[in-house]
Order: sequence, then C-alpha cells, then structure tokens
Amino acid sequence: MYFYQNLYTDTTTYKKREKICRYLKTGRGQLGVYVIAVGHGSDLFEIYHAANLKQKGFPKKDVIVLGIASSYDSAVSLSIDMFQDLYCRYGLLFKQLFLEKEQNMFRR
Repeated sequence: MYFYQNLYTDTTTYKKREKICRYLKTGRGQLGVYVIAVGHGSDLFEIYHAANLKQKGFPKKDVIVLGIASSYDSAVSLSIDMFQDLYCRYGLLFKQLFLEKEQNMFRR
C-alpha cells in the first residue's frame, strides 16, 4: 500500500492522518474511515471503506491511497475536490501524468 505524501483529507481526519495511515498499514480496524485510491482501468478514483482493506483477498499491495475521509459523503466531496485540483494541474490525462510525474511522492 502506497500513500501520497500530500494526502488529501477532510477536516475530521486531518489531525489524525498519520495515525490512520499507520493503522491502515498494520491492518488495524478503522470504523469511520474511507480511503480514496487511484482507480483501476477507466475509473479515476475508487472509494473503499477501511474494513475492505482487512479482507484476505483484497490486493493491498497495489493500492495507491490519495485521500482519506471520515464518511462516504465526505469521501465523495473530497474526490470531487481532488478531481478539480488534479485536472487543473495536469489536464485531461491527469491520471497517467500524475502517476508518472509524482512517482517519487508515494511512500510505503
């Protein structure tokens, strides 16, 4: 699992972001946390509940976390903000350009 260094957060998870990231890496349970990750295929983002990351069949090693939120509604609004920000920086093909140019900005 990789985390973006400039992690997008909502107001509730901003103060606890390091603790939440540590808990997600170690596989501890997080009840009120949603993870926004880079989507596979044609999807730009995917929103997962933190409990999904605890499943045995879930490919945790391939997940690139861009943001964390405290509720699903907050995760949706945060993903809209992320889309607008990344679109302004990289244009229409921001998913490919973002992953190529910001490759050194991900940490385990």
